[in-house]
Amino acid sequence: MLRTLVAMMLGPIGMILLEFYIEHSILINSFALLYGILLAISHINYKRILDRVLLRISERKNRKFGLDDADMWANSIKEVSFFPLISGGNSLLPKKTNVDMIILLSKKDKKWNHAILTMDNDHSDKNP
Repeated sequence: MLRTLVAMMLGPIGMILLEFYIEHSILINSFALLYGILLAISHINYKRILDRVLLRISERKNRKFGLDDADMWANSIKEVSFFPLISGGNSLLPKKTNVDMIILLSKKDKKWNHAILTMDNDHSDKNP
């Protein structure tokens, strides 16, 4: 009875897809799990790099900092990157870890921009 109800709701194409999924569920679920792990590791790598850059910026107490300083980004990537891919918060596709991609992703990251704005305001308050 339940199968008949599901068949009526899905239609013929939906039933074909359901049967395909049932036959290959281990492979499909394994792929989805591995992809999720890949995205999680890529995101952790991205956050570690951003944290290192924030630390470097905070160490430059009285000096102005440039967010487009390629050397600062490259050194941070060399020091803390443990994986060849990075992934931002909303990224569904991981990207290669390099200076250009990390700068591009960081410009879209709201938390990162808020942290930089807060640090810049704190810096300007201390040095009138």
